[in-house]
This record gives sequence, structure tokens and C-alpha cells, in this order.
Amino acid sequence: MNRISLILFAASAFAASEMDSPSLGWVWDGASKSMRRLVGLPGSVRNEAGPVLPTETLAAWASPDGSQIVFALPGERVQRLNLKSGDLEELAVTQPDEVLFSPDGRNAALWWKAEKRFAKWGEASRDLNAKSIQVLNDGDAIVLNQDGLLQTAKGVWLGNFGAEATFAVAGSRLVVASPGAFVVLDQNDKGWQQKSRNEYEGIPVFKQIEIESSDSVLAVGSEGQLTRWQIATGSSETLSNSGIERLLAYRQPGFYLAEGEIPMMLFALNSSQKLYAVPAPEVRQ
Repeated sequence: MNRISLILFAASAFAASEMDSPSLGWVWDGASKSMRRLVGLPGSVRNEAGPVLPTETLAAWASPDGSQIVFALPGERVQRLNLKSGDLEELAVTQPDEVLFSPDGRNAALWWKAEKRFAKWGEASRDLNAKSIQVLNDGDAIVLNQDGLLQTAKGVWLGNFGAEATFAVAGSRLVVASPGAFVVLDQNDKGWQQKSRNEYEGIPVFKQIEIESSDSVLAVGSEGQLTRWQIATGSSETLSNSGIERLLAYRQPGFYLAEGEIPMMLFALNSSQKLYAVPAPEVRQ
């Protein structure tokens, strides 16, 4: 019996059309060396058998839209499987630390973070000493370096926010969090333009933020705390005091897989947007 402990966060109520076993996406189960499909609703989530991967698979990553899986094999081989067409591509490269996808799943990139190298799928790698990277639908990427310089992969400078900054992108919105400030940039036909800067003494150092809505972000703190912050007011709500390592967004809006030590599930009602917590079951085959 395969078991995967997970945490899911739902920021919206579930429409009637989603009640028929909606798919949240894929999760890599390292213990069984298999990719599992997550289906269901908060409180009743299960994993189902996914595509059969080679038994020697070292690691695998799924695109946010659930249409592609990239997996690493021994002998410096990385393959990309299109689940809709069955097409398989292979690159002769070493296993990356991370595979990054654009939100629509069309663009993929390999990141050897420890070696300070980065490559778009099918292109030669280049040196890149980055703290975090997000690939965009238009093929570009947003890169934050170790000193807090934020720019696009094509070299457009977006600002210097300090070594403790972190950022998130959702659609045409980019939010940067640094100690004491939230900065919001929107993308238009002139590129990324700063929309607002909100300074509050209480904003701490975050390991990660995710844009939950146009007004709020979910933030993972340095000690694993999970909080929701209102960008315009600086007010916050503690969702978990510790145990969270990072959030991974799924295809269903508002759903995240949170890697950490304390399983829980959070979901919200549209009428209040208050997050309710219930114990998360282990997802069983």
C-alpha cells in the first residue's frame, strides 16, 4: 500500500463541475518510484496509478497542468513524456536539482542549483547563481540572485530588494517580499511596472511566498510557519506555527502540496475567505 502524506490548501469553494473526482495533478512517490495522480476533494483525497516510468527512474517532476512528466535516469539521461500524445524526448544531461515549468506547462527548464547552472529545455546550460527562479508562459523567467537583484532571464532589471527577499508570480502579477515591505509589479505592453510598495515593520524574512489572490499571499517563514498576509494592510493570520518546508502549487486553483512534518488540510468558503483547517488523511492507493 502506497501512502503519501500531504497538505492541501484550497482558497475557493468547489464548483459543481468539480465534484466528479477533480484532478489536482501528479505527485512523485519516491518510495515506490512511481508517479501518482491526486483526485478528490479536501477530506477525501486519494492517489491513483499514474504512467509507468522506468524502474531505474531517479526522480520525476510533473507540469502544473498535468500534461507532462520529466524524469531523470542513470547515465546522464533526462526524458520528457507528453501524457496526451505519448511523445518522448530525451536530453543527455545529468540529473538536475529541480525541473521548473511555466504555469501553462508548455515551457520547461532544468536547474542545477548546487552547480549554479540553468538551461531551458533543449538549450545549452549557462552559469546562473540564483536564489530562486520562476519560468513564465512567454518563455522568459524571473530570476532572483543571492544578493537580491531581481531581473528577467533576458536581462531586464526589475529591482534590487536585498539578500533576504523572495518573490512569486501569478499571471501578470509579481509580488516581492523583503523584510518590512511588499512590492507589487504588474506586466503590461511596456513590461513589468511597479504598481505599489507597502512598507510595514512587522513583515519578517520569508523562505517562500505564493500569491493567493490579488490582495494576499501565503508565506512560509524561516522557522516553517505558514501565514497569510494582506498586501495592502500588512495584517497577517497564522495558519500553522511550524513544520512547513515549502509549497508546491497544483493545477486546481488554490491547491498546494506543502512539504513538511505536520500534515493538515486547509480550505476556504467564498463567503468569508477564512481558512479552515482539518487533519489531512494519508492518501492511499
